[in-house]
Amino acid sequence: MGHKSNPIGLRLQINRTWDSRWFAEGQDYGKLLLEDLKIRKYILDTLPQAAISKVVIERRRSCAACRSMPRAPA
Repeated sequence: MGHKSNPIGLRLQINRTWDSRWFAEGQDYGKLLLEDLKIRKYILDTLPQAAISKVVIERRRSCAACRSMPRAPA
């Protein structure tokens, strides 16, 4: 029987990084995770024509920063 692996985690060293860069402990983790999902949904729903391929969220102690990555031209 084969082993199952996370496809994102498998390719991290090759060509991809995490979509969120932050650390939280305890009850803050769930709250921040839901906030990340809401931010991504809001950006992708309100700007569908902006050609955003992914939203990267970085958090520090006092603020959160969002960066959007443009899609490659077709």
